[in-house]
Amino acid sequence: MIVLTLGGGLGNQMFQYGYARYIQKIHREKFIYINDSEVIKEADRFNSLGNLNTVNIKVLPRIISKPLNETERLVRKIMVRLFGVAGFNESAIFQSLNKFGIYYHPSVYKFYESLKTGFPIKIIEGGFQSWKYLETCPEIKQELRVKYEPMGENLRLLNLISQSESVCVHIRRGDYLSPKYKHLNVCDYQYYFESMNYIISKLNNPTFFIFSNTSDDLDWIKENYSLPGKIVYVKNDNPDYEELRLMYSCKHFIISNSTFSWWAQYLSNNSGIVIAPEIWNRLNHDGIADLYMPNWITMKVNR
Repeated sequence: MIVLTLGGGLGNQMFQYGYARYIQKIHREKFIYINDSEVIKEADRFNSLGNLNTVNIKVLPRIISKPLNETERLVRKIMVRLFGVAGFNESAIFQSLNKFGIYYHPSVYKFYESLKTGFPIKIIEGGFQSWKYLETCPEIKQELRVKYEPMGENLRLLNLISQSESVCVHIRRGDYLSPKYKHLNVCDYQYYFESMNYIISKLNNPTFFIFSNTSDDLDWIKENYSLPGKIVYVKNDNPDYEELRLMYSCKHFIISNSTFSWWAQYLSNNSGIVIAPEIWNRLNHDGIADLYMPNWITMKVNR
């Protein structure tokens, strides 16, 4: 039995699902049981995986998830202290825990080879934001695409995206502007300006589709950023999965340091240009190479 504790928004949940599929293949388990009781406590967060083509997942009943959460909190406290001890081999600790059915690591970006366990219950909690976990499951690209048919204005936009040399430009604002997350606010105007000019130098008549958190954010970008080229501002106030579909349907990408951006470029059926910021945040560069894909072009950002 595999139990996956969800956390964060759609992009984070997709990485967590991807790792759970990796563990599922190792153990040949049929189902992944989702514990979403923690994520629904967060403001504006919910189990978003149900809008995608995910396979063989079930939501864990509250009668089971509640006592499980208490156990996980205790394990989490122990793990954070254990991994914080200087000189300890994190990979060795992680794999030792695997033997007891615990797949938890506080490092978001690092890739660690995961071991098979004989324990009947496998508990997964963490970020697991590495493309290397996804290599064993090529079908993940289909599973994490939107399962509903597009309608209305989104259908018109999808046609425009498919018929043009489309470039997805994701300008993350929202929570990145708050003091709590200032270490994540690295993608400045210069990053987008230089990235778009690079695209213009490489492609014939590209169209830049600008995505951000809200319509208000797009209005702010219009007023404050003087961006080059042909631009379409995507102001549909879509649910997250519809926004994701529009983004991954583009041919090329200028991403922000966001898991939502990351998945848009990963799910694309096109093998176009992908430009990413040279750093993902100002605090943690450790293991970031496991997040960055080999084909990415990096541009300087505000350090």
